[in-house]
Amino acid sequence: AIPRCVVLFERSLMSRALILLLAVSFAAVPVRSVLSAESATAVLRRPVALVAQSDRLLVANRRSGTITVIDSETSRVTAEHHVAARIADMTAVPGQRAVFVADDLRHRLIKVSIEADVLSTTAIAELPESATRLIVSTDRRELFVSARWSRCITVTGFDEEFERAEASSEIALPFAPREMLLLNSDATLLVADAFGGQIAVIDVVDRKLLGVHTLAGHNIRGMATSGDGSRVLVSHQKMDPLARAGYGDLHWGSLVANGGRVLDVERVNGQ
Repeated sequence: AIPRCVVLFERSLMSRALILLLAVSFAAVPVRSVLSAESATAVLRRPVALVAQSDRLLVANRRSGTITVIDSETSRVTAEHHVAARIADMTAVPGQRAVFVADDLRHRLIKVSIEADVLSTTAIAELPESATRLIVSTDRRELFVSARWSRCITVTGFDEEFERAEASSEIALPFAPREMLLLNSDATLLVADAFGGQIAVIDVVDRKLLGVHTLAGHNIRGMATSGDGSRVLVSHQKMDPLARAGYGDLHWGSLVANGGRVLDVERVNGQ
């Protein structure tokens, strides 16, 4: 059994990120964008991922297949670049100012570099059907991809500069995966159920499923470690079994609640 606990959120940081996402989603893009002025003002972007760098924030937009560049000092959009047919996720390339982008329409992993408004894109690996999330192991030079409808995790190894994919393997799962989190110096991977409340524990070294935990909730949409690395913070939804799908419970938000949970890393590893 996994204990319940209340999660304290850093609201100021979250609020700023949400405001930036909303602003980017519908805002017009300046002249420095590679998109035309006409298309830039009419595109529905739907931001899905953020990568913070020293002087800028990169926002991946699913619907438009673009990356929006935001200046960290002024919080203003400085450019927007088309990089993919559709973006499922984006993550930073370790030790570089480049990012990995998952194009789930063309099933490609793209390495993107943007410097002084000069765009460089390279398709470096194939992705499984329904690729959903990306996470990179710096120590192992491996990329993990959760594939929702394929019900698997794809592991791709890279050379030292993350320029060339060298090997690939799959780990089957008993549910549709979404969010992922690396633990124990990247030796353990937690994988969350896209719909239910299950969390799988995977031995990354042996490519082995160690076990599955079940939470009293569903729609797990975030996992992160605490500052000291001893706990895992999980955000999810939970339905009230006593509530009804009527006007009162729907109006007051009693049917489904958003919440958080804290898991002890040692207990998660111990199965």
